[in-house]
Formats: sequence, C-alpha cells, structure tokens
Amino acid sequence: MKVGYFTVHKSGSMLVYKLLKKVIDLEINYKFYSANNSDQGRFVNIPDGNPANSGELSQLYNEISSGIVGPLRRPLNVKFDHDIVLVLRDPRDCLVSMFHSFTKIHGGIPEEERERRIKKGIDGFCLQRLEDLASRYDIYIDEYLDKPNVTFLKYEDIFLGDSDSWISSFLDPLHLSENIQAAVYDYFKAEVSLDTADGTTHKRRMLPGEHKSALTGEASAEINSRLHNILQRLNYN
Repeated sequence: MKVGYFTVHKSGSMLVYKLLKKVIDLEINYKFYSANNSDQGRFVNIPDGNPANSGELSQLYNEISSGIVGPLRRPLNVKFDHDIVLVLRDPRDCLVSMFHSFTKIHGGIPEEERERRIKKGIDGFCLQRLEDLASRYDIYIDEYLDKPNVTFLKYEDIFLGDSDSWISSFLDPLHLSENIQAAVYDYFKAEVSLDTADGTTHKRRMLPGEHKSALTGEASAEINSRLHNILQRLNYN
C-alpha cells in the first residue's frame, strides 16, 4: 500500500504532517517518507520539493513502492496508480499566511531577510509569491483533481464544514483499524480546536478569510485576477 499526501505551503501542511506522524506512531507496519522527518527507523527523510529538484523528487516518489509519503508541498510528475489525498486552502489565505510565517514565525530565515520582507509589506510580498503559488494550483487542478484515486479536501471544511467527514476521508486510504482511527480522530479534534490558536506558531490563524482584511484593494484585485480560474474551479468566492 502506498498513499501520497499533497498540499502547498500554509495549507495546513503541518497538520497533515502531525496526523500522519500520529498514524505512524500507532501503526507499526507503515514506513513514512517526509521532508519533515529526521532519518530514524520507519521515519525516512526525503527532500522538500522545489522547482530545481522536481524531476529528481518525482523519480524518487515514483520509486517508493509502499508506505505513506508527505506532505508534499509541490505537485510532482507522479504515476496515478495509488491513492492520493490532496489538501488545499484558499490560495489568498495561503499568501497572507506565508507573509506572517516568513517574517515572524518560520525558523531558519536570516534576520536581514525577514526585515527585507517586512519592508516590502504584505501586498508586495503576496504579489511576489503569487505566480509560484498559482502555478502549483494550476497543476493540481489540471493533472490531479479529476483522477479517480485522488481525494480532494479543502482546509476550510475542517472549521466551516463537517470535520468528522474530513478526517474520515483523510484517513480512509490508510485502511486503519478502528482503534487506531479513533485515536487519530481524538488527536485531530484536539489539534484543530480553536482554543489552540497561537500567533507565535504555525497555528497563528486557523479560521479562513484573513485575506479579506489583510490585503489592500489594488493588491487584492491583481491577486483575484490571476487566481480567477482557480477560485472558480475550487469554489472559492
């Protein structure tokens, strides 16, 4: 059994990782491949995707015959011969969340780079990152979304929809026992509790729609124009 979990940056990717790690902690039969892992036993580190290594990472991904892989934050040229779960968020909220993460929260960023991004401002930062993010959504929509073995989940449905159905669909491809599924469900419910939101962590802002107040009218119009087809296809208004 092989299951791949795909997403983008700031689309709940750390939640995806934590849920998969919880599964591996409980289910001893699976190997787990992730850029967030340290190499240790069943936890295997693989490179994080970027435009420069997408071909190499695609080959590595396709050579994995069994196990859980993800979260992968960029689309790859994959063989659709196994189950894939695709978790996406309103790309406008992803852009806003990236700004806050890459200026205040995310580790490993030189202070001068943080200051440069802050000086550029949220509008400038989001416009600079827009094409890279939009191109990932374009590929997911064109190449992944309508495949019969791809389960598409929207991040927002955790908070605005049926969260029980969301976590059930997230876990279904893994064929877990009832006991393990129940344990992961309880962990999920604790992780997505709004009481755990913390402005200094990856759970800075959990509810959707922040872009509506964070971006100026001019920047918002340009972003909406580039994302128009994506927003329509994914039913974001």
